[in-house]
Amino acid sequence: MEMDSVHLALFFTYGVSLKTWAETGLLEREVELYRELIQKGAQVTFITYGDETDYQYQEQLGPIQIIPYYAHCQVPKSKELKLIHSVLLPLILRHFLQKVDLYKTNQMWGSWNAVIAKWLWRKKLIIRCGYEYYLFSIKQKRHLFYQQIVKCLSWFAYRNADYIHVASTGDKEFIQQTFAIPEQKIRICMNYIDTEKFRPLFVKHKTAHLLFIGRLNPQKNLFALLDAIKDTSYCLDLIGTGELEKELKAYIAQHQISARFLGQFANDALPAIINQYPVYILCSHFEGNPKTLLEAMACGAAVIGTDVTGIKDIIADQHTGLLCQTDPNSIQSTIVRLMQDEELQKSLGKAARNHIVQECSLQHYVKKEFTAYQELMVSGKRSNDTKALSWLIMLKSKLHVLLSSPPLAQVIVKTALKLHNKSYELAGHFSQFLEPDQLHPKHRLMNYHDWFIKHLQADWKVLDIGCGNGALAYDLGAHCNSVVGIDISAKNIQRAQTQFPREHITYICGDATQHSFQQSFDAIILSNTLEHIEHRVEFLQAVFANQSHQSPPVLLLRVPMIDRDWITLYKKEQGMEWRLDPTHYTEYTFMQLEEELKQAGLLIESSEIKFGEFYGVAKKL
Repeated sequence: MEMDSVHLALFFTYGVSLKTWAETGLLEREVELYRELIQKGAQVTFITYGDETDYQYQEQLGPIQIIPYYAHCQVPKSKELKLIHSVLLPLILRHFLQKVDLYKTNQMWGSWNAVIAKWLWRKKLIIRCGYEYYLFSIKQKRHLFYQQIVKCLSWFAYRNADYIHVASTGDKEFIQQTFAIPEQKIRICMNYIDTEKFRPLFVKHKTAHLLFIGRLNPQKNLFALLDAIKDTSYCLDLIGTGELEKELKAYIAQHQISARFLGQFANDALPAIINQYPVYILCSHFEGNPKTLLEAMACGAAVIGTDVTGIKDIIADQHTGLLCQTDPNSIQSTIVRLMQDEELQKSLGKAARNHIVQECSLQHYVKKEFTAYQELMVSGKRSNDTKALSWLIMLKSKLHVLLSSPPLAQVIVKTALKLHNKSYELAGHFSQFLEPDQLHPKHRLMNYHDWFIKHLQADWKVLDIGCGNGALAYDLGAHCNSVVGIDISAKNIQRAQTQFPREHITYICGDATQHSFQQSFDAIILSNTLEHIEHRVEFLQAVFANQSHQSPPVLLLRVPMIDRDWITLYKKEQGMEWRLDPTHYTEYTFMQLEEELKQAGLLIESSEIKFGEFYGVAKKL
């Protein structure tokens, strides 16, 4: 079944609109899945509880069709009438809903409209529960009458669903036991995380701070967390809003607790924030499948969670995080242990990141979602198509088994990786002949010369070690006092002198560690040079020892990162050539580079990562 035959209508949670998503910072996060499904050929329609203002997000949503309920009828004045009126949605929007192949709810609340639409137009229905609504009402100790209403609604939705998507094994078992729903009808689909967006970043940690993100409500057990922090040297930063905000602030002031409220942020801003903290903590009394915890783990943060439903399903204690009890003493001892052990932070963060990539990535979720759509659409086909369709599915299954067998898969993978290496080499070589200046197109596309230029001062004298063909030295020469380019290759120096001569630029064929320079330098540049040196610490020490300037020069550095993408690490793991250039002795992680520079007596003052390369400014210790 091709995805272009599937038209999905997503029923928003009752009372929620696109404007609601936007104002709470969730719009981009919630839309990601449906953009991916559209890329695979699906059509998607959002049935929202907004009015005409929801159309303002059409450009942002692209091909997703927006159908706001209250753009097609008047909004009732009272909450009670609004709720009763909502059951008319399937009739009022019938012209849209009849054209759709498959209905899905975003949460349980409001699912009645999807069920009514299914009855009227005989479509397939997926009930999605980010958390089990009835179970939450019990744990929140809601009024007994409210709990019974929720129980009836849940029973009504589950009984009429073709598939039920839940976020945890606990929710699945609860639904089976409470509502007598067959196991094969329930699928576990943990909340997805965009692991390309939520990933480790090379930013400086706030070493004495830990982070909480979430609603400020009783469920989150925040007073116990504040008591745990109270007698430590650490500061708790909280992101979020909620009903307890005023009480929490008063409690902090009264007990002089080191804690800060940072407000609320759009989801897109969270990766950069999470990466500033070594530890993320969620000490709730219970959870569903908390996205903030998954996002923190995806960023490689070391996480602490309470040993409760919804958290213990995610954190493997001592492996992907640490579990504690809900009381202040247990929380405090776990915080102190983790904050004082940097090696434990790193190992937990790495394992957490790997777990999320394998189990909760957006791509993993899309695959599960796509499979469910296929199965439902196949089951809805007319009987005269059944045999041919079954044969095609069987053939696809057999091919999948054959191609996924380890011996054949190994051959395919290694062949593909070799072709990847060769294509990279050939593209780099022949693309130079298409450039007006016969230089590799990386000079033009990466524009890395500008980074070095902006870190120079006009009166500086600059030494470019490993200057190669002289292209960088030439551009530097227009923005500083003078440049000396040095390279051990006579061929490179000859080309530099021929192709990139300029007043105040001198090209030397020689060894920068031994050459007797006739001047001192304000800056030393190593642009894609250090990785070509076998004994790099000794090299750096010798280079700086060879400078006569009383004030040591600044080091401007550019090197390739080994963790620039997954395939580089995978090639190395498979024992294949993984380097960008076979003459490289290494390609770096940030920690490896930082340690080498430290051994050479240098400290990184500032840095950034672009195109999988490290750019940094370092100075003598």
